[in-house]
Amino acid sequence: MSIDRTAPDAVVTPELIQAVLKALLSSFQHPVAPKDVRPPRPGKAPSYCRHKATNRAYVTLPGKPKGRVVYLGPYGSAESRNRYDATIAAWLDGRRVESKAAKEEPPPSVSYVAGRFLEWARGYYRKRGEPTNQVRIVDQSLRVLVAEFGGSPAASFDAQALKRVRSRFVESGLSRGECNRRAGIVTRCFRWATSEGLAPASAWHSCKSVEGLRRGRCEAPETEPVGPVPLDVVEATIPRMPTPVAAMVRLQLLTGMRPGEAAQITRAMIDETADPWVYRPDRHKSEHHGRKREIPIGPQAQALLSGFFRAGSDEPLFSPKLWMVQRKQALRAARRSKVQPSQVDRSRPSRKRPAGAAYDRTSYTRAVARACAAAFPHPTLEDVPARRLGKAQKATLQEWRKAHRWHPNQLRHTFATEVRRRFGLEAAQVLLGHARAEVTQVYAERDLAAAARIAAEIG
Repeated sequence: MSIDRTAPDAVVTPELIQAVLKALLSSFQHPVAPKDVRPPRPGKAPSYCRHKATNRAYVTLPGKPKGRVVYLGPYGSAESRNRYDATIAAWLDGRRVESKAAKEEPPPSVSYVAGRFLEWARGYYRKRGEPTNQVRIVDQSLRVLVAEFGGSPAASFDAQALKRVRSRFVESGLSRGECNRRAGIVTRCFRWATSEGLAPASAWHSCKSVEGLRRGRCEAPETEPVGPVPLDVVEATIPRMPTPVAAMVRLQLLTGMRPGEAAQITRAMIDETADPWVYRPDRHKSEHHGRKREIPIGPQAQALLSGFFRAGSDEPLFSPKLWMVQRKQALRAARRSKVQPSQVDRSRPSRKRPAGAAYDRTSYTRAVARACAAAFPHPTLEDVPARRLGKAQKATLQEWRKAHRWHPNQLRHTFATEVRRRFGLEAAQVLLGHARAEVTQVYAERDLAAAARIAAEIG
């Protein structure tokens, strides 16, 4: 449309301007989206709308930031109605898919499964309400697992991943047996995850397919088996021990009890009416299997324990706290000079680690190690400060200490070997409290001298 501005009677009216703008808008192929478009309310299907400027139908689909406008064709035509129905159907299907995806949680990761398993282990591995040492081993094993595959989905964990985790155990210097033990903990973690629906059974079965490390066929070092300690070595160490520690060592040699059983013994746990006495510890290694532990106490052990009985006391017989009090009293009684007023009481109540009412396995082992260091010092390097030792000297000192150290568990092996030599394997099994003879054979060394005598007679 053209306007003749030279005509004398041409008048520009609002109607004329509106007609010109309408003609300009209709000349565009892609119409401009309407400014008054608003997304539909939640829960309501988008409406079939009319764009007045172009007389076209459109629908506004919800989205960010202001919705998505879809033009359908001439307003009121069958084509636009069909397009509207198809657009709404596709939008509804897409919204269902998005809603389902939003509700679905991401698959559990290895880190999540490890955390849940550790939480379960803290409640499972307990005795008398206290966590056992197994919880610490589980925690250390899972830390390596999370460091390697923490962000990976638990469903993707397989045999190759387990071998990679086990290789980290080997690189850390753990022994072959300990590497197999910790790899077994990782396998059990995924077995538990399978039972809880956190991982597919394929992850657990894939881990089970991994064979353990074999002796001489891997880089993991071997540990020497625990054996008996010679009696002359024990006798040389006992004078260097505190009185209660020395008594615990002799009690183990006479009864074959475990270090923890010797540390917790009280008079109330001993049946003095039986002949011989019978010690029934409240806590022992196999109590979670429902087994009872009864330890016979012969005349020599009875005489040893009688020296530690205290009237009206049900505390552990071997008390480091009581021994320190008695030791101070003995030193004070043996003093010849006059006691100064400032030295009447020199106790230190603010010690970081005060003496306890009873020994535990750790403090017992530490006391034996100190006695070994005092009884078997290195001839030349024992008094040299560590900062002045060279690398070769440190290695030499470490080898010396390793060759001249023993720990309380070896006393049980010594007892078992002596009982087996004199009374046979079955007697050793009963006294050690083993359910199977195969376990007793680990503790009791074979009497090779007897075998040599028999071979000489038969051969």
